Amino acid sequence: MGSKFRRKCMIHSLCFLCVQLFFTLRLYDDVPHSDLHQEIAHR
Repeated sequence: MGSKFRRKCMIHSLCFLCVQLFFTLRLYDDVPHSDLHQEIAHR
C-alpha cells in the first residue's frame, strides 16, 4: 500500500520536473540569452 503510493508520488514529481524543464527550455528559446541572464542577476 505505502510503496504504491510512494511510486505514484515519484511519477508525479518526475512529470512535474519534466514540465518545468520543458517550460524552462521554451523560455530559453523565446528570450534572448543576454536578457535572461540579466533577469537572473536581478533576482
